[in-house]
Amino acid sequence: MDFQDIIDIRQQLHQNPEPAFKEFETQKTLKSYLSSLPLVNLWELAGTGLLVQVSGSSRNPGLLYRTDIDALPIQEENEISYKSKNEGFAHLCGHDGHASIALGLIKSLVQNPPKRPVYVLFQPAEETGMGAKEVLKDSVFSSIPFTGAYALHNLPGHELGKICYAKDFFSASVTSFAMRFKGKFSHAAEPFNGINPAFIISDLLQYMREESKAESPDKFRFITPVGLKVGSADYGINPGRGELHVTLRAASEKKFEKLKKKFLAKAEELCAEAGAELDYEELEHFAASEQDAKLEAQFLKIAKGLDPELLPGPNRWGEDFGFYKKQCSTYMFGVGSGTNQPALHHQNYNFPDQIIEPTVNFLTELFHKSV
Repeated sequence: MDFQDIIDIRQQLHQNPEPAFKEFETQKTLKSYLSSLPLVNLWELAGTGLLVQVSGSSRNPGLLYRTDIDALPIQEENEISYKSKNEGFAHLCGHDGHASIALGLIKSLVQNPPKRPVYVLFQPAEETGMGAKEVLKDSVFSSIPFTGAYALHNLPGHELGKICYAKDFFSASVTSFAMRFKGKFSHAAEPFNGINPAFIISDLLQYMREESKAESPDKFRFITPVGLKVGSADYGINPGRGELHVTLRAASEKKFEKLKKKFLAKAEELCAEAGAELDYEELEHFAASEQDAKLEAQFLKIAKGLDPELLPGPNRWGEDFGFYKKQCSTYMFGVGSGTNQPALHHQNYNFPDQIIEPTVNFLTELFHKSV
């Protein structure tokens, strides 16, 4: 099978990145390519997403392959012929490559169709943790009894094209909180007549440091402060308002829920002791990507001849593929994108086209033998 058209589309997608739920041109590009293939069904869903039925009888139970299509709000610094044309946005996580691999899989399966249904989902808004939730609300998607779902993510720092897998969970459970503290203003000369949230936040930061355990690859739990604001450069005012923005992550759902419960309880406790009020909002939650044992067994049966690499624990970043376990069993794996590849979300990251063909070939065999 010729892969040059797939590589060309990858570079076209790279040049035209779009953020979460704004992937309108991306959707058009994908639909244009898919229109030349004899598909069973194609649906638009979640606004800018696509669900493709590649083989089998209409809407019968089948295996799902999910890929992501959104870009990041980061300025690219690569000097390449297909550099991002959309100022302030770039495919610096490899979703352009992931989507192209999915196109290659569809092209391969159309040429040699499996007997049972295979579905391919092009999902928007993975980076915000909202895309999977919107897909799961769609009536077409929710009406199909999928027999299981596979997904992949490229992994910088690992040998180019190396198949990587993880036990139990592929990625961490992650969430973010925007926390707003309401104390009491006073004159800076009379701080004891006010309630300054800076001291509450300081104590909470110390608690976060003590509770964070990041050394173990399979048991980690930690909290990262990502934003902080208290008062302003007005030296006569003892501030009465403050904000703290944090992310929490853990190696499993169980550890995550325990960490989250204790953290919020501590924040409430510190506010109560100081006489302040706390308001918080949970944002961008990613469920841990749970690994189904039966899907793993099938995966390893195909991968064993490729000397797959076992990861020491789940990846510490969030991945909204974990939400699909509400509808079916799930399994996610990695493909190395090079030991010298910049990290995901780095301004010089660029998905390597060399891994498209071997990954498509691996997926083709996986889907033929899994269905």
